[in-house]
Amino acid sequence: MIKNNKNGFTLIELLVVIAIIGLLAGMFMGTFSAVRKSAKKTNTKSTVKQVKLAWKQYLSEYNKFPSGINEMDSKALKIISGKEKIENYKEIPFLDFSDKSTDKSYTDPWGNVYQVRLDEAGNNSVTATAGPVKDVVAVWSYGPDGIDNTKDDINSWK
Repeated sequence: MIKNNKNGFTLIELLVVIAIIGLLAGMFMGTFSAVRKSAKKTNTKSTVKQVKLAWKQYLSEYNKFPSGINEMDSKALKIISGKEKIENYKEIPFLDFSDKSTDKSYTDPWGNVYQVRLDEAGNNSVTATAGPVKDVVAVWSYGPDGIDNTKDDINSWK
């Protein structure tokens, strides 16, 4: 007489458990991707507001904007961080870039350089690519698609 000794799992039981784990992992990966995408957008909105506020503080201190700033390139970073001694002769750090190099451009999570328009004329209006903005500073990111003036742009005036 043959004894039926069941001390372990059969191959089919193991395969079913592995398949269920794989399905659950696949469902959660989509959720994590959406959360990551949302976090990037939230981070970018926060950065846009911080850059705008920093330039407004600069204006409050010096009563004028530096000329020729159209994006957060190394020149703009050095001015706004207090590391440029001509345009920001008081060397006031309006925005802290201690974790970033001021020798490079300031980019959003998708690698696009933040865009900036400053009211150099003093008429409380700037022209962004989306059109005129009634403010002394306009800051925006091209968003995930990297293309200017599309629905996914993240800007300071909306």
